Amino acid sequence: MLEVAAVAGLEAEAGLLASVVPEGRPGELVSAGLLEREEDRFRFRHPLLQEAAYQEVPARRRRALHEQIAAAMAKSSIHLTERVAVHLEQAGRPEAALSVLETAAEEANRAGQVGRVATLHLGAFQLARRHRSLAGQRARLEDRAIEDLSQADRLSELEPLVRDAWPRLGARPQAERAQLAAAFSAHLFWTGSVVEALAVATDELASLEEGGGIDHGAALLCEAALIAWFKGDGATALTFADRAADIARRTGDPDGEVRATRIQILIAYGQDRDRGVAVSRLRENALLARAHGLAVHEGRAGAYLSFVTGRLQDVESAGQEAERIGAWFWVAVLFEAGLQLMEGRRDVSEALFGQIRRELRLRTGTHAAWVDAKEACLYLHRGDLDEARNLLEGPSATADACRYGLVAAERSATQGWLAWEQGRLQEACAHLASAGADIVIKTYATMLAGPAFLALRVDALLRLGRAGEAAAAVSEFEAFDLGYDRFMAAALAAAQFRLNPAPERAVTAQTATATAPWPWLHALVGCWRGEFLQDAGAAEDARRRFEAIGAHLGVRRAEAVLRRLGARLPRRERGAGTLSPREMEVADLVAEGLSNPAIARRLYLSRTTVTSHVRHILTKLGFSSRAQIAAWAAQRRTPAP
Repeated sequence: MLEVAAVAGLEAEAGLLASVVPEGRPGELVSAGLLEREEDRFRFRHPLLQEAAYQEVPARRRRALHEQIAAAMAKSSIHLTERVAVHLEQAGRPEAALSVLETAAEEANRAGQVGRVATLHLGAFQLARRHRSLAGQRARLEDRAIEDLSQADRLSELEPLVRDAWPRLGARPQAERAQLAAAFSAHLFWTGSVVEALAVATDELASLEEGGGIDHGAALLCEAALIAWFKGDGATALTFADRAADIARRTGDPDGEVRATRIQILIAYGQDRDRGVAVSRLRENALLARAHGLAVHEGRAGAYLSFVTGRLQDVESAGQEAERIGAWFWVAVLFEAGLQLMEGRRDVSEALFGQIRRELRLRTGTHAAWVDAKEACLYLHRGDLDEARNLLEGPSATADACRYGLVAAERSATQGWLAWEQGRLQEACAHLASAGADIVIKTYATMLAGPAFLALRVDALLRLGRAGEAAAAVSEFEAFDLGYDRFMAAALAAAQFRLNPAPERAVTAQTATATAPWPWLHALVGCWRGEFLQDAGAAEDARRRFEAIGAHLGVRRAEAVLRRLGARLPRRERGAGTLSPREMEVADLVAEGLSNPAIARRLYLSRTTVTSHVRHILTKLGFSSRAQIAAWAAQRRTPAP
């Protein structure tokens, strides 16, 4: 029994042990202090005990037990295929292990389990790399793993495979070469250089043209189209997408047709801003994907739909579909994090950003630059200006994507908000003008935050005495007719009120911001109503709203207005209410005795950011040492007698 338990692993189900050794008595191993029981499974009390027992089993006996355990696992539906394959490999039967993995991958593919397929094919490729007898299968399995990981959006696992395969591009047939080029250009785009990514795609397309193999290039054309669209070159993007669609239809490639059509819809929406048409076409695209059994493309159509509608229920539905098929569309999660923040659910938004950082393991590149820009809004929302600046000026600021298209516009919007909060109004005007420029709206319509900060731009222009430019900014925005989007309607109403602070416009603005809902902007309109219409009630309401969503800079802004109106404010006590939720987290971890680096690891923050938080806590609470923070946090957690 001890041999079987050791070969089974660190832990094993009671049923598995009983099926291999029916007469065994694992309870005796528990009594001897080797195993411990947890409901229906047994676990070695320490990994070293399992390792020592395993080494004592003779090699031939060990291989036989591995095979016996694999056979017992295969008869039961509760064991993962990967565990069966591991035991077959340890039994000296890598070919059988590969067969088990590939059979399971075929079953998962029929069930539309995209993520599961990727996991199994990655495991199969790694198995082939470990065994010389499977060397002939490596190239095929490598291609499958790359394709499946790309489909499932598992960028961290994809990166080493693509980089390793790319130098061997020239030895591949045209079709395989085109697929690898598509994966590599996408990899470069998200983790490296926009320019280089587009160059790789166009160079490989030219090679396919010269070699008469352009019919293999639908996927590569789609990738080139997406990169060009992100870069802000809608005309080039549409050329690539149209050609991809033509090739896919001519060659009977439903995968390529669905992808190309989805990109065409996205580009058309930016150009004509007809939300109804875009929504209808995306739903048709999802149905076409379903008809061909393309689960991942059906899920992506749902994600694109949420980008166009801007409705939380659509993005949540896309997330549920991604979960069902085992994929993870991180861009959809990023979009949801932004929506949750705008609707005032900062805690949900913060959790989503944490998930993105854990999954993507961000360093630099396009995805890091985009996530940093969006997450900086989270810190601006609650008034952590230093942390927002750290994100915007961190390593990702050097990414190629920061100069182009959608990511550049997102960063400009966030930089504009930061500059506005800090009173750097000239910079705020420049950044916000860039974020809401004609080319940005014509390419991305309402799919990004830039135009939504029109009210801040108008406020900055007016405070600089540039009323004519403020009026022109509002007129330009009105000409785009983006009022069908709730956030854009709220932004326009707030800007119109700020331009001409009349009572009726104040009511319209507060109604629009409440309907969106956009609590932060609603509160800001209340502040302006107090400031320009001497409405103390509106300013007090704004103070409460800012307080409810944890925007402490907004609270101070509202209180400043109230003081100018002669209102008496209650004295603030030193305590939890003065700290942001993140600062409270840091204070509690300081109380646990964690160092700044340890806190950074725990919260997935940079050390600089944690240092900034600790400095803010000391300042806000009037302390001079970490020991005082620890004592305060401990006292706060102690229940009153």
